This record gives sequence, structure tokens and C-alpha cells, in this order.
Amino acid sequence: MMDINCKPCGGRILPRPAAIMLALCFCAGCGVVMDTETSVSRLGAVTGDCVVPVPAGLEALGAPVSLEFAEGSLWVFGETSLTQPSATGSDTIPNSAALVRSVDDACAGHLEVLHDDNGTPAPFIALTPDEEAENAARTDSKRISLTPCGGLVWQGKGYIYYDVLLLGPGVFDSEWLGTGLCVTPGAGSACVRQGALLWSGAQSSWGSSGFIDNDGYVYLIKCFHAAAFEDLCGVTRVMPEDMADPGAYRYYNGFSGWVEDPGSFTVAFRGPGAVTLGYNAFLGQYTAISANIWDSSIEMRAASSPSGPWANPHRLFYVVKPDSWFISGGMEHPALRSADARTIAITYYTISTKGPSGLHLVSFRLRKN
Repeated sequence: MMDINCKPCGGRILPRPAAIMLALCFCAGCGVVMDTETSVSRLGAVTGDCVVPVPAGLEALGAPVSLEFAEGSLWVFGETSLTQPSATGSDTIPNSAALVRSVDDACAGHLEVLHDDNGTPAPFIALTPDEEAENAARTDSKRISLTPCGGLVWQGKGYIYYDVLLLGPGVFDSEWLGTGLCVTPGAGSACVRQGALLWSGAQSSWGSSGFIDNDGYVYLIKCFHAAAFEDLCGVTRVMPEDMADPGAYRYYNGFSGWVEDPGSFTVAFRGPGAVTLGYNAFLGQYTAISANIWDSSIEMRAASSPSGPWANPHRLFYVVKPDSWFISGGMEHPALRSADARTIAITYYTISTKGPSGLHLVSFRLRKN
């Protein structure tokens, strides 16, 4: 197997929210609700689609990853522009977070944004004093930023992987410096970065959204950009108490089982972007949900085991096609599922003149084949 270098989680770095506010200003402060039951799919139908209003204090919302707490889904966003400067005088923070208790709350704009003591939206994963000093001292228009990759909740605490990126000077210029782990004691608190980076340099990063299966293991799927139009996705697992130890991760190989060498993983499937891996009780199957950026849709794969084999993807629904580039996101938020797990909630972000721009929250009602 080939050893594949990592790309930053979330794939392409989109323009910062301040640069896209003109495309979003029409929907600030109000939800845009699209027609329901509009999607035709063998797997079910869209039953709701809204553009999430931007909370006070923020200029825009990008596509989040999330941590699934008992009280709701904690959405964690990447670099975020503020309407007013923070206590440090900056008009941006490296990331932000908001607790979403239900789909209805999100569509009504009721997001519980993490704030500092001054009432200003605060970073969920904070820069260290040394990183802040380095950013302040730079003269090359570059800056260190911390981008969330996804994670999971274990024993009431949230564990989230994050990429350390050197951004700039151009909008799309990004250098990956490594991936770390951050832990929050609960949905209303900022997280604490855990020691050294897990992966950096020539190592590939496996930080992504995951879940804990009945066997007690954390399972993650990560997709790596191997070549043009070629993204290869593999499965890793680790015991939750060992998530901060990169040497404890094992990688699925179809011939040898769970192996120590990350370069020997078997390709589970091919597909660009982030993947939400989990188990759906209504379907009685493991699911992998992701965006298909090439045809502007959200699709789902199913398997009887988190290691696969994974069935071919099936489209859930088409998204509002962006005017240029691709949508971002495409993550499922399991804490916002219906009680029977039949209706699932997925977010994606688009900028389009063909339909509502912004952060879409789509409810999809599954049917069994």
C-alpha cells in the first residue's frame, strides 16, 4: 500500500467569512426555509431545508464539524469573523462553537454561541500565547490558525481533532503544520489542547469525526488526496483512553486485519472531503455520509461493519450548487436525529445565485430498501 500525505481536514480552505458577507447579508437574522419533500432518492426524501441565521456577533457561518452531546450537537466552525473586535483587538478568531439543541432551534437562529467574559464570541480551540505572539510579529501576511477536523464525545467529555495551519498570504494559501487533540469538559466550555501534536511532518493525519462502537473502540474514516481526482479513504480505530497517543491507532487492512503501519491501510472507498461515520439504528447498518463535490450532492454508503466492506454510494439529495468552486461540509449531526434515527440532519455551505446562500441544515427521512 502507498503512504499518502495528508491534506488539511475539510479539504479546500474557503475564503474567510468577511470576504463573503455580501453574498449572505440578505439572510442574516432570519431563516430561509426551502420547500420540503423535494428530493427524489431511493433512500428517502428531504423533509426540511433551512439556511441557518447568523448569530449576533458573527459575520457569517461556514460549515461546521460537531461533537454530539446528550443536550445537543456542538457545532465547531473554522476561522470566524466578528462584527466587533475581540478583547485582543482582532476582528477574527481561529474558530468558534455553538450548541444546537434541535433542528427547529437552528432554523430559528437559536444557537448558543460560546462567549468570553466580555460577551464576545470566543475561540473554542485557542491559540497559545506563543502562537499569538508569533502571529503578531509576522510581516509576511501569514498567520497560524486552528481548524477543527471533527471528533466524538466519551464519558460526557468532547474530544476534537484540530489542524494547525499556516494561512496566507493568499486566500487559498495554506500549509499544514500538524494535527492535535483538544478536550472539553462539556458542551458549554472551551476545550483544552492536549500536549504535543499527534501527527506532523511526513506523517499522515487521521483526525476526523468518529464514534464509539459496541466493542468499545473509537472508529474514524479519513480520506487522503492521493492524486488529481483521486481521494482514498481508510479506517482506523483506537481505544478512547488512548486517543492522545498516535502509536495506539491501528489501521484496517483487508488481508491482515488491524495493523500498526498507517501506510498499509486498505482503501475502504474513494471520495473527497470529510465523512461522518456512525451507526444508524433505523437502518440497522453503519453509515458513512459525505458530500460529492463533483455533482453537488450528499451521498451515503452503508456497511455491516465499520471496517466495511462499504457498498457503493447512493445519493440522498442534491444541494444548492455554488456559483464557483465547491460546497463545503456535508456532515451529519447525530444528536439532531429523530428518536428512532429515521430522520437525520446534515449541514453544508454554499454561495450561489441559484438558491439561498449560506449554511443549510437539511432534514432527510430515510426509508429501508
